[in-house]
Amino acid sequence: MSEFVNCPYNSNHRVLQSRLSYHIIKCEKKYQRLKLEMCPFNATHRIREIEMGKHLETCEDYQLTKRIEYETM
Repeated sequence: MSEFVNCPYNSNHRVLQSRLSYHIIKCEKKYQRLKLEMCPFNATHRIREIEMGKHLETCEDYQLTKRIEYETM
Protein backbone atom coordinates (compact mmCIF):
# COMPACT_ATOMS: atom_id res chain seq x y z
CA MET A 1 0.00 0.00 0.00
CA SER A 2 1.34 3.42 -0.95
CA GLU A 3 1.69 6.00 1.76
CA PHE A 4 1.31 9.71 1.07
CA VAL A 5 3.18 12.32 3.11
CA ASN A 6 3.23 16.11 3.18
CA CYS A 7 6.06 18.03 1.60
CA PRO A 8 8.10 19.89 4.26
CA TYR A 9 8.23 22.99 2.05
CA ASN A 10 4.53 23.18 1.20
CA SER A 11 2.05 21.17 3.26
CA ASN A 12 -0.48 21.33 0.41
CA HIS A 13 1.79 19.03 -1.59
CA ARG A 14 0.85 15.37 -0.92
CA VAL A 15 3.53 13.04 -2.29
CA LEU A 16 4.10 9.31 -2.26
CA GLN A 17 6.67 8.48 0.41
CA SER A 18 8.76 6.71 -2.22
CA ARG A 19 8.89 9.90 -4.35
CA LEU A 20 9.50 12.40 -1.55
CA SER A 21 13.26 12.74 -2.04
CA TYR A 22 12.76 13.69 -5.71
CA HIS A 23 9.98 16.10 -4.83
CA ILE A 24 12.04 17.80 -2.11
CA ILE A 25 14.76 18.68 -4.61
CA LYS A 26 12.21 20.57 -6.72
CA CYS A 27 10.57 22.35 -3.79
CA GLU A 28 13.90 23.22 -2.17
CA LYS A 29 14.75 25.28 -5.26
CA LYS A 30 11.31 26.88 -5.43
CA TYR A 31 11.10 27.76 -1.71
CA GLN A 32 14.69 28.84 -1.06
CA ARG A 33 13.66 31.50 1.42
CA LEU A 34 12.41 28.87 3.91
CA LYS A 35 15.96 27.72 4.79
CA LEU A 36 15.07 24.30 6.15
CA GLU A 37 17.91 22.16 7.53
CA MET A 38 18.36 18.51 6.57
CA CYS A 39 18.26 15.94 9.33
CA PRO A 40 21.66 14.17 9.44
CA PHE A 41 19.88 10.81 9.78
CA ASN A 42 17.21 11.09 7.06
CA ALA A 43 17.51 13.38 4.03
CA THR A 44 13.74 13.63 3.65
CA HIS A 45 13.42 15.25 7.07
CA ARG A 46 13.66 19.03 6.58
CA ILE A 47 13.33 21.11 9.72
CA ARG A 48 13.78 24.72 10.77
CA GLU A 49 17.14 25.18 12.44
CA ILE A 50 15.64 26.21 15.79
CA GLU A 51 13.56 22.99 15.87
CA MET A 52 16.39 20.57 15.01
CA GLY A 53 17.17 19.68 18.64
CA LYS A 54 13.56 18.76 19.33
CA HIS A 55 13.40 16.81 16.06
CA LEU A 56 16.45 14.72 16.99
CA GLU A 57 14.80 13.76 20.27
CA THR A 58 11.90 12.18 18.37
CA CYS A 59 13.53 11.19 15.05
CA GLU A 60 13.02 7.45 14.51
CA ASP A 61 16.09 7.26 12.28
CA TYR A 62 18.27 8.86 14.97
CA GLN A 63 16.95 6.48 17.60
CA LEU A 64 17.59 3.50 15.29
CA THR A 65 21.17 4.66 14.70
CA LYS A 66 21.78 4.98 18.45
CA ARG A 67 20.29 1.53 19.09
CA ILE A 68 22.48 -0.10 16.44
CA GLU A 69 25.53 1.74 17.82
CA TYR A 70 24.75 0.50 21.33
CA GLU A 71 24.14 -3.10 20.23
CA THR A 72 27.44 -3.34 18.33
CA MET A 73 29.51 -2.22 21.32
